[in-house]
Amino acid sequence: MDLNQIMKPANDPTVQKLLQSLLSRFTGGQGGANLEGLMAQLQQGGLGNQVQSWVDTGANEKVSGEQVTQALGAETIDQAASAAGTSPDEAAKKLATVLPQLVDKASPEGSMPDTKTLQDALGQLLQPKPGSAQ
Repeated sequence: MDLNQIMKPANDPTVQKLLQSLLSRFTGGQGGANLEGLMAQLQQGGLGNQVQSWVDTGANEKVSGEQVTQALGAETIDQAASAAGTSPDEAAKKLATVLPQLVDKASPEGSMPDTKTLQDALGQLLQPKPGSAQ
């Protein structure tokens, strides 16, 4: 797994804050970011085909901000938006753009890496950068 490829979609500081907030909700008490928990929530929220397309090696199915909000819940999006200093609509749109890319880059061989490898990579991705305002 190439961390640089995973980081490209999340270079925007607002997107980083959105992801930090969102992924922190899915730690399951284990610590570290849990993309698998987030993916499971998206699948349970009706986006199973789209999420599977992001993992698979073919084309990624698009999702809308409204679909992301419906799948994750308005409260979750509101909290992520608040943490990132943006509106819930803007947060949902950014997440609808970045989540397919993030999952796709995290699963280059058509399957997700083991949980520890994924958590380590996402932990590095979401660390505050030196000199950045957090």
